[in-house]
Amino acid sequence: ITVVKQLNPDKENTIVGLGAAVKTTAGNFYIAVSVGQLKIEKETWFALSAIAPIAQAILNKKAGDKYTFRGKEETVLEVF
Repeated sequence: ITVVKQLNPDKENTIVGLGAAVKTTAGNFYIAVSVGQLKIEKETWFALSAIAPIAQAILNKKAGDKYTFRGKEETVLEVF
Protein backbone atom coordinates (compact mmCIF):
# COMPACT_ATOMS: atom_id res chain seq x y z
CA ILE A 1 0.00 0.00 0.00
CA THR A 2 2.90 2.37 0.65
CA VAL A 3 4.02 2.14 -2.99
CA VAL A 4 0.50 2.78 -4.26
CA LYS A 5 0.30 5.95 -2.17
CA GLN A 6 3.46 7.21 -3.92
CA LEU A 7 1.92 6.92 -7.40
CA ASN A 8 0.73 10.12 -9.08
CA PRO A 9 -1.53 9.39 -12.07
CA ASP A 10 -1.30 13.04 -13.19
CA LYS A 11 2.50 13.01 -13.48
CA GLU A 12 3.86 13.00 -17.03
CA ASN A 13 6.72 10.53 -17.15
CA THR A 14 9.58 10.94 -19.59
CA ILE A 15 12.06 8.82 -17.64
CA VAL A 16 11.35 5.30 -16.38
CA GLY A 17 10.58 5.33 -12.67
CA LEU A 18 7.85 4.48 -10.22
CA GLY A 19 4.46 5.05 -11.85
CA ALA A 20 5.76 5.02 -15.42
CA ALA A 21 4.23 3.02 -18.24
CA VAL A 22 6.95 1.84 -20.60
CA LYS A 23 6.85 0.29 -24.06
CA THR A 24 10.03 -1.54 -25.04
CA THR A 25 11.12 -3.96 -27.72
CA ALA A 26 10.82 -6.66 -25.03
CA GLY A 27 7.25 -5.80 -23.98
CA ASN A 28 5.07 -3.29 -22.15
CA PHE A 29 5.60 -2.59 -18.46
CA TYR A 30 3.98 -0.55 -15.71
CA ILE A 31 6.37 0.16 -12.85
CA ALA A 32 4.38 0.14 -9.62
CA VAL A 33 3.51 -3.07 -7.81
CA SER A 34 3.90 -6.61 -8.99
CA VAL A 35 0.51 -7.92 -10.10
CA GLY A 36 1.64 -9.73 -13.23
CA GLN A 37 0.11 -9.73 -16.69
CA LEU A 38 -2.71 -7.36 -17.61
CA LYS A 39 -4.70 -6.95 -20.83
CA ILE A 40 -5.44 -3.31 -21.59
CA GLU A 41 -7.14 -2.38 -24.87
CA LYS A 42 -5.92 -5.59 -26.55
CA GLU A 43 -2.32 -5.01 -25.41
CA THR A 44 -0.44 -7.13 -22.92
CA TRP A 45 1.19 -5.24 -20.07
CA PHE A 46 3.16 -6.45 -17.07
CA ALA A 47 2.75 -4.59 -13.79
CA LEU A 48 6.11 -4.85 -12.03
CA SER A 49 7.69 -3.84 -8.79
CA ALA A 50 10.57 -1.39 -9.20
CA ILE A 51 12.86 -4.07 -7.75
CA ALA A 52 12.02 -6.65 -10.45
CA PRO A 53 15.07 -7.45 -12.60
CA ILE A 54 13.57 -6.06 -15.82
CA ALA A 55 12.48 -2.91 -13.99
CA GLN A 56 16.02 -2.48 -12.66
CA ALA A 57 17.34 -2.75 -16.23
CA ILE A 58 15.10 0.06 -17.50
CA LEU A 59 14.98 2.45 -14.52
CA ASN A 60 16.11 5.99 -15.37
CA LYS A 61 16.00 5.29 -19.13
CA LYS A 62 14.08 7.42 -21.63
CA ALA A 63 12.62 6.75 -25.07
CA GLY A 64 15.35 5.72 -27.46
CA ASP A 65 17.71 4.44 -24.77
CA LYS A 66 19.11 0.94 -25.07
CA TYR A 67 19.43 -1.55 -22.21
CA THR A 68 20.56 -5.14 -21.82
CA PHE A 69 18.41 -7.78 -20.18
CA ARG A 70 19.32 -11.46 -20.03
CA GLY A 71 22.13 -10.87 -22.50
CA LYS A 72 19.93 -9.27 -25.16
CA GLU A 73 20.00 -5.63 -26.16
CA GLU A 74 16.56 -3.98 -26.12
CA THR A 75 15.26 -0.45 -26.65
CA VAL A 76 12.90 1.75 -24.68
CA LEU A 77 10.32 2.88 -27.25
CA GLU A 78 8.02 5.09 -25.20
CA VAL A 79 7.65 6.30 -21.60
CA PHE A 80 4.44 7.82 -20.29
